[in-house]
Amino acid sequence: MSTVPARRAAPPPLMWRVWPLEEGGPTAWLLALLLGGAVLLAGWQTRSAIAALLAGAVAGIAAWRYFLPVYYEVNSHGVFQTVLGRRRRISWRSIGRIELCRDGVLIAPSDSLSPALRGIYLPWGVHRAELLASIDYYLQLFHAGD
Repeated sequence: MSTVPARRAAPPPLMWRVWPLEEGGPTAWLLALLLGGAVLLAGWQTRSAIAALLAGAVAGIAAWRYFLPVYYEVNSHGVFQTVLGRRRRISWRSIGRIELCRDGVLIAPSDSLSPALRGIYLPWGVHRAELLASIDYYLQLFHAGD
């Protein structure tokens, strides 16, 4: 008689929102004001509205995750990131690289030459244990035998 190992139950879908400007309290608003002040200073020093707009655009692009709410979801279909109604997905089968970082995990597709640009960074906040358990479960399920 052979015994088949019991399969773990799938973890429940994990969904959370990250928005530093809202969650950071007064410190977050102070940093936003300092960034705005730096843009105004650039415009004042150069005496150019175009330079101020350019500095503001560069700062906004560099810090977009700070100013916009980002929604994350991890479920049996993959890893999702939603910003301004645009939803990105990396399926479990296409994951080629996972990098644990101090405050989250970077998940990138296997066809990516630039994981930092093509991947999805998942800041785990209070969901560290659940997120790592979900990643472990689905990678074992979808990458068994790779």
